[in-house]
Amino acid sequence: MVLFWMDLLQLALDSGIEGVVRFDITRPYTTKELARITNTSERIVIKSLILFEELSMIHLRTGNIIIKNWLKYQYGDDDMGVEQDAKS
Repeated sequence: MVLFWMDLLQLALDSGIEGVVRFDITRPYTTKELARITNTSERIVIKSLILFEELSMIHLRTGNIIIKNWLKYQYGDDDMGVEQDAKS
């Protein structure tokens, strides 16, 4: 499930709609499509989505998977500087 979570974050980044997992602007992914592109069984996809929603990690709405606290998962230039400063 951890790997699937990482896949969802990447798909949300690639979707063009910040923090939303969708195939494109006109339609969301189906669970079968998510299983195929993440190399995960559809059963695990469904269980993961249910768990992630129960844990308030995502919100499922009209087929869209919305990553909650999307900005928390993003790294900016400032974040990298903080890590480098801490190592110095």
